[in-house]
Amino acid sequence: MEQQIIKLRREGKTAAQIREATGVSYYQQRRIYARHNIPAPSRYGQTRRTILAMLAEGRLNQNQIAKHLGVSRQLVSEIKLHEQKKGLDNE
Repeated sequence: MEQQIIKLRREGKTAAQIREATGVSYYQQRRIYARHNIPAPSRYGQTRRTILAMLAEGRLNQNQIAKHLGVSRQLVSEIKLHEQKKGLDNE
């Protein structure tokens, strides 16, 4: 399983895509990358944009978004708070 995850990562797949293909969460993926000395993907890439789009839709709550994308609820919350703070800073 680890070799499949590493292969998908090297192909440029996102954490969400790897989770969908393998069922392995973002945090478990990071542990695998650390064991094999592979740089982990940034937390604020495509997953961040997807989270923001899903929050804007308003159809799912933070727990549902986290489960759907294979990330922690804390990450969803941090991204939401970061965007809110950016909005306040720009006013």
